[in-house]
Amino acid sequence: MFMVSVVIPFYSNTGWLCEAVESVLKQDFKDFEIIVVNDGSPEDVSGFLERYGKRISYYSQKNAGPGPARNNGISHATGKYLAFLDSDDIWVPDKLRKQVEYMEQHPDLVWSHTNYTVFDAAGKEQCYDFSHLPMPLYPRALIYNPIQTSCIIIRRDFVERNHLRFADHMRYGQDGFFYLGIMLHGGNEIGLIPESLVRFRIRGRGNARFRARVKIQVAAQLYAYFQSEDFRKQRQPVPGIISFCFAWNHLNYKLLVKLEKGINHSGFSEIISRFLLLPSYVLGKVYYKVMR
Repeated sequence: MFMVSVVIPFYSNTGWLCEAVESVLKQDFKDFEIIVVNDGSPEDVSGFLERYGKRISYYSQKNAGPGPARNNGISHATGKYLAFLDSDDIWVPDKLRKQVEYMEQHPDLVWSHTNYTVFDAAGKEQCYDFSHLPMPLYPRALIYNPIQTSCIIIRRDFVERNHLRFADHMRYGQDGFFYLGIMLHGGNEIGLIPESLVRFRIRGRGNARFRARVKIQVAAQLYAYFQSEDFRKQRQPVPGIISFCFAWNHLNYKLLVKLEKGINHSGFSEIISRFLLLPSYVLGKVYYKVMR
């Protein structure tokens, strides 16, 4: 059994995928397996497989999104720990060693997170420090969830014991759904390594998770989850202000879907989404500051 199973979902840009895999192979900690899941990519991966095929476990599936791809990887994992790396992100060489050492020294924690550095094609960089992230995570994380998938390591037995997976039904926000499951099942504290050990790539004009339209859609899907019997079994109440914010965006999403049927223009939809999102955004910020 390996100490760490590294799961890398892939859909586009084999060049970036090679950089991601290379950053794992260059780790100064070597007790790992690399599981690459091709999420129905239209790209030719023969060159990638010729280069790395003997050093990775490779699986392919029909395009379903990063959530199902990561779940596929989890199903093949054998490690004590699960680590996730998006195919456009990069680890620094001592990331795994420092994080595994931390987890071994803190057996009471089920997962941990590192700082990371955002970078773009122009060479602009910005480091994000989570040393003062308030605990417990829930319910604050419903308003502001800064966790990055490429930065976490989690105990695999905890994931399997609680049947935790990324949301198959969510194209966006499926990672936040996974984090929420961790928090609700006993992982409401997360270990923090105060070093930037991950480089997070910003694509083009910005990643989807930062778009207002996406935020409204994710909030609407999470609101539906809050109404489910599965969530109620967790006996974790959603504070009134947060519940209102999610219900507001649930209604906003229904309105957007109707508007988009009449106007097929993504730019217009994003502009409207920013206005619709604003009330819940302001309320959420105020609540978060009060909670801190």
